[in-house]
Amino acid sequence: ETVPFQWFKAGAFMHYVSGNLVFLFLFLFAVYYRSNLKISKIVPILTIFTNAIVLIMVIFASLMFESLVEAPFLVDKIHIYPTGYLIFSVITILMFILSQVYLARKYAVAEGLDKVHLGYLVFGTAIAGFLGLISNLILPGFCNFSFFYLGPIITTALFVGTLVYAI
Repeated sequence: ETVPFQWFKAGAFMHYVSGNLVFLFLFLFAVYYRSNLKISKIVPILTIFTNAIVLIMVIFASLMFESLVEAPFLVDKIHIYPTGYLIFSVITILMFILSQVYLARKYAVAEGLDKVHLGYLVFGTAIAGFLGLISNLILPGFCNFSFFYLGPIITTALFVGTLVYAI
């Protein structure tokens, strides 16, 4: 049985917006998690502001999707604007990379149990984030939806498993 097309359309938007928000909240956590490091607030503010503009354009101005049509295969359903998809992808990947940089810097100066926890956090977010970006952002950008359904399942299991082990 197939899903009604309007549900699919709403799900496509929610999939990309929620994925972006996951990386935004990871970024915010990485920036504001306790640390003795002096961190400039300019990069986080610019990143958050840019991401907000991109998300507003994705939702209200069809920045990413040229059209979502009824078709038998996922690759035929989603038609993207390459430039908009690239902008969305770059800001999402940038937030992920910056998150890892901030967490790695905090790991480098941490001590004791805090260092162990941060090590697992960096490892878990790096693996889960990388697999999520590949399966749900980069490959679909090249019209390859082969691993699209695996992204949320694998990344959630890896991330939660690593965090539980770290605690």
